[in-house]
Amino acid sequence: DLNVDLENGTSVTLCGNSVVNAVLSGKITDAEKQDVRLDVYIEPGITFRGIADADIITMLGNLLDNAIRAAGMTDHREVKVRIFMENGGCFQIVKIRNHYAGDVARTENGFASTKDEKGIHGIGIKSVNGTAEKYDGFLECFAENNEFTSILVLPAK
Repeated sequence: DLNVDLENGTSVTLCGNSVVNAVLSGKITDAEKQDVRLDVYIEPGITFRGIADADIITMLGNLLDNAIRAAGMTDHREVKVRIFMENGGCFQIVKIRNHYAGDVARTENGFASTKDEKGIHGIGIKSVNGTAEKYDGFLECFAENNEFTSILVLPAK
């Protein structure tokens, strides 16, 4: 998907990391196809230095895919993405908020997918969490009042 967006010239520049730009460009296109607005703000200076390109794609791609899909099933067809620094620039934070319809199934390890496909429930969130842990980061997810929030915390290098 990223290659197609780059070939079509739909890439946007939101920060100094070309992979983050490519992922977000692709997800903006995906969201538009589902009539979902992707509201993105990235604090200047965000680099994701020291994080492998494939891992950036895994983490952002999975979180955004989930958020866009869920928002597309509601009347609040918007996903808010905020990427910023915290603790004097020691941590890079990715915060994604979206509305969802229905109930969110919790498991002892977090949340269960509501996708129809059997056997792939929760793999995306587990993948994001495992990838974040590889960099001494973590993922926290919260569901309240039909709003889902994912907070990805990664140390800045």
